[in-house]
Amino acid sequence: MSVTNKQKQLYTYKLQKHIMDIYLYNQKSKKNKKIKVNKLKKPRKGQVLWVNIEKKEGFNRIKDLFNIHPITADDCLKRNSRIKIETFEEYAFIITYGIKIIKNDLKKQEVDFILGKNFLITNHIDNKVDVISTLQKDEAAIPSLMQRGPDFLMQYIMDRLIESYFPACAKVDEEIDSVEGKIFKKVDSISLQKLYEHKQETMRLRRHTANHREVLINLTTKNNPYISQKAEIYFRDTYDKIIQLNDRLETLKEEVANIAETHTTLVSNKMNEIMKVLTVIATIMLPLSVIGSIYGMNFRYMPELTWKYGYPSVLGFMALIAISMLIYFRRKKWI
Repeated sequence: MSVTNKQKQLYTYKLQKHIMDIYLYNQKSKKNKKIKVNKLKKPRKGQVLWVNIEKKEGFNRIKDLFNIHPITADDCLKRNSRIKIETFEEYAFIITYGIKIIKNDLKKQEVDFILGKNFLITNHIDNKVDVISTLQKDEAAIPSLMQRGPDFLMQYIMDRLIESYFPACAKVDEEIDSVEGKIFKKVDSISLQKLYEHKQETMRLRRHTANHREVLINLTTKNNPYISQKAEIYFRDTYDKIIQLNDRLETLKEEVANIAETHTTLVSNKMNEIMKVLTVIATIMLPLSVIGSIYGMNFRYMPELTWKYGYPSVLGFMALIAISMLIYFRRKKWI
């Protein structure tokens, strides 16, 4: 169902330094109104507020207004926090991550959600998140989501963050296939190093999906007071995507393990080939060494030493032995 400007109103305020964006959706008022940060209040009945914070200064401006717990504030102001969900008296606090591919590297994008009954705060300090930037450019999508409630807005953003893992999985899968092809062509330490790096990436992505899975279980099955029954259905869809990601990453993990095993087998086979060649050489040289040792002894009476054709005869005999042994090894398919 489309939403017109006459039916719904969306108020937006942006600071000059762009430390935050404030969106207020009002179903009753028909007037456009700018909200200044110093006059920002908690939304009243019939209003839905979305505060999108990009700078530390922005979070410091709103933490007292929304009674943000010090533990929540500490998690919001630092990076690389653990994926989790915590429920407080006035809000639920959720930490999630998305993945962005930058120059063939996987970069994680942290987004913190503070979800209340009629407000949503998204926090991603000094970290531009493509999902939110794209949503902000869609003027029709924001009021459409906010009219249904802040939980629907959070689900929309979280769902897109989870979807960002699929291209990352595809990239890792493609690189694993490339390493696999190189291993069959040439066994070297570089391929093994790349394989190890892909294994680490796969494990890191699996840890993310496992933690997201716990968060979504909480949002869909534990009657969270800030998630409506209508929104639960959409969170279940996001949960299904996490299951798909987990299954795909499990497959990648097994594929990496199989390639590593194949690499070990190829290295072992190559070493066996080398040892076989060296063994054949040593076996051929053994009787030749015996002959050379016999004629190297300093006995006075050795008839062959004074024979005119002694030297070429011994060389010919040694060559005959070597050729005979090579023919024998070839027939036995040892070489």
